[in-house]
Amino acid sequence: MVQEFVTGITLIFVFMFFSNRLYTKHLTPSSSVFMKCGFGSIHGLMGVIIMFFSVHIQSSALLDMRHILLIIAALSGGMVSALVAAVCMFMGRTLIFGQMDLANLMSALTIPIIGFGSGIISTYVKSYWKKWAYSLLLTLIVISTGLLSLLGFSAWSILAPYCAVVLISGITAAWLLHFLIKNNERTTLNELIADLIPKMKQTNTSLELFTLTMKEMAALFSCDAGEVVLTEKNRYRTVFRYMEGSYESMNHVLDSNELEGVLEAYNGDPILFDDWSKGLPLGAAHLPLHKQGIRSSLHLPISYNDKLIAIITIASKIPEHFGLKEMIIARQLIPLISMTMALKNAEGMFSSVFNTSQDAIIVLDDDSNIELWNEGAELIYGYTRNEVMGRHVTILIPERLHSFYMNTCYQLRLLGMNTHAGKTIELTALRKDGSELPVEMSLNCWQAGGVFYFSSMIRDITARKQTEHEISSLKQELADTLRYQHGMIMKFKKIDGKYVCTLVDGQMLYDLGFTPEQVVGTSIDKLAGPSGASFILDIYDRAWNGERQQFEYTNSNHTYLTSLNPILDQGQVIEIISTSSDITQRKQMESELIESEERYRKLIKFMPDGIIIHCDGTVVHVNQMTLELLAASHVSELIGKNITELLHPDSAEDVMIRNREILINQSSAPPSERVYIRLDGQHMNVEASGAWVYYKGKPAIMTVFRDITERKRAELQLYEANEMFKKLSMIDGLTGIANRRYFEESYQLIWEQALQQAKDVSVLLLDIDFFKIYNDTYGHQGGDICLKQVASALDQLAIAHGYFAARYGGEEFVCILPHTGEAPAHEFAAKVRRVIEDLAIPHAASTVSGHVTMSIGIAAWVPKSSIDRNELIEQADQALYKAKMNGRNQIAS
Repeated sequence: MVQEFVTGITLIFVFMFFSNRLYTKHLTPSSSVFMKCGFGSIHGLMGVIIMFFSVHIQSSALLDMRHILLIIAALSGGMVSALVAAVCMFMGRTLIFGQMDLANLMSALTIPIIGFGSGIISTYVKSYWKKWAYSLLLTLIVISTGLLSLLGFSAWSILAPYCAVVLISGITAAWLLHFLIKNNERTTLNELIADLIPKMKQTNTSLELFTLTMKEMAALFSCDAGEVVLTEKNRYRTVFRYMEGSYESMNHVLDSNELEGVLEAYNGDPILFDDWSKGLPLGAAHLPLHKQGIRSSLHLPISYNDKLIAIITIASKIPEHFGLKEMIIARQLIPLISMTMALKNAEGMFSSVFNTSQDAIIVLDDDSNIELWNEGAELIYGYTRNEVMGRHVTILIPERLHSFYMNTCYQLRLLGMNTHAGKTIELTALRKDGSELPVEMSLNCWQAGGVFYFSSMIRDITARKQTEHEISSLKQELADTLRYQHGMIMKFKKIDGKYVCTLVDGQMLYDLGFTPEQVVGTSIDKLAGPSGASFILDIYDRAWNGERQQFEYTNSNHTYLTSLNPILDQGQVIEIISTSSDITQRKQMESELIESEERYRKLIKFMPDGIIIHCDGTVVHVNQMTLELLAASHVSELIGKNITELLHPDSAEDVMIRNREILINQSSAPPSERVYIRLDGQHMNVEASGAWVYYKGKPAIMTVFRDITERKRAELQLYEANEMFKKLSMIDGLTGIANRRYFEESYQLIWEQALQQAKDVSVLLLDIDFFKIYNDTYGHQGGDICLKQVASALDQLAIAHGYFAARYGGEEFVCILPHTGEAPAHEFAAKVRRVIEDLAIPHAASTVSGHVTMSIGIAAWVPKSSIDRNELIEQADQALYKAKMNGRNQIAS
């Protein structure tokens, strides 16, 4: 009895280990009826197997552990699985183990009763352990009732130990199933995280990251729906939604009231609404999901830098689909998402700084070789990234500073500290062109994987150094100017109603013939004289009222500019500072500037190149040459036109891109060729350059262009001449067919194509038999005629077959047969012999025929990368030699 029970429970435990893998894909299975039926059938069939290890008691009654399988089926697949398993066991019990007598019937009836009862318990009881407890209690009651009914009081001797075995086996099975479920959950979660991390790293935006997370969790928890809501400064947008297998991107704006339920419950943890049938989450945002049958939801708030940035929602149509288990799992995923966001933000910030910084950012390895090099470094040093990667940093440092820099790196690496670490120092850098420039560098050191790295940020301070020098010069100049300036500084206080000078200095004072002693203590009305006193006093009165004043006055052919600045103390004017300067030269310069501008206008007007100024794409100014070049009779025909109206469509897009770059960068563009459309409809090739200018206070573009039609025509003629020369260089001067050079280029190309395609290539070397004797007999002129006739016949035959023929040298010719093996090559060689014989060129001195004949050597290979193509030529040459040795007028291979 004990052996059968031990065997049965052992089989059940083994079965549990294997059947547990049926639900490895999902943490919250939402199985179909078909899957539940299949699950119940498997457990039912296992129950039938367990019956073979039953203990037989009176009549056909059996005692075994199949009831444990009924409880597992009910807990895993609900009522459907429990009933299917019960039916399978009932049928197996009645069909296999005994006739349908009372004992057999009562024993078999316990199966559907326990299956049905366990199904009800699994449906309405939520606690895992309570399900097991109630199901085991039901099992013990049903079995005890059946045995007592069948055996009477004699059943007590069997019932007590059997119930104990069932109870112990049930408790052990409950613990084992719980362990397997939890272990499966941990394994699945770890697999999810391991799978998610590389996928998250591949996302480019936060939206892609959230969408990926929602999809993975929807699959993990067997969800029916989900959505991603982004939050930005109390603004909410639904950007992605999932519903029963279909995905949809959107941009639906929500307000906080529509998410009231989620936002009120937000405390940093996942938010669970386990049963919508008992109460919907507050807010209208969830109503569309509720209308589509959603009855349970889990909301994952994603925070970054202590701010809510997104809410990921997963939902199910099954009430209480989500519970504490799903909350715990989701809580473990939120830090992963936030950490990925932080990583992507850090990577983005580094990429932004590294790629956009105008300063040089350089990273060196432990041997001071360059590892990273940004565009700022290219601008400062003149080297491209490819030119410096892996090279030693000393290429960037003048030789006299090598020891200083290397000593600094040595101290950073070995001592971990240095007076320059993390600080800014000034150095001299060495550019690619050999020039030196002053730079400011901050140097740091860190370790990664046991390897030291050095990073430095380097700034070109050439302009700053120049500015510092200029400031230093200006300070000295100002110090000299305060004493020797050609202007004048005066202080005035109001004493007894008059503005009295209390301080005066400046070279202008002496130029006017005064000394400080003469002026200090004198009122302004006396200094100005009777003619100007009234005008000057009015201005000083306004200055004493707190208004800054500036005015010009002329005296003895000199023009002076004076500024009055009131000095206040506690809101009251206590003195006036007057600064005066002689602006006679400036006035003269202004006059000269007006004259210069007039000369500039005339220069533009009569310039030999066309000039067009356009603002916002509209032509606002043209010169006289533009009218002539564009066939306009008057300026009004061009002013107001859009610049694109003058551009050929093939040139328009490129020109507009250049113009946008000029305006954005306030720069110029080098000359480029384009096609203008004249007003008479003719096309004109021009070379044009553009520059950013101010025109009447607005940014504009000045385009300077010239007609290059004749130049383009000359270039075309030169190109055609070059092409003709190239063609002539490829043709044999005597025979008119391809020469040796043309053959070499064509052969290389055909060989490479055959190598890529693994196709045959055949080469024929052909030699006119006894040609030297032919020359001696018929003279060189006759020999030339013979060569021309043979070459022409050979070339025509090769072209007709898609082959290539050339004169190889002297009386030798060569044919290349692409995609042709040795047998077709022999056939072609035979045709060549017949064609040459049909020419019937007399050759009286030949020993093989009375007419000109040819010996032909054939070589055919499928090219390989390990074979030099010249080896095929050599093999054909050997075959030609063989043909000659065989008596000439032969074909050999």
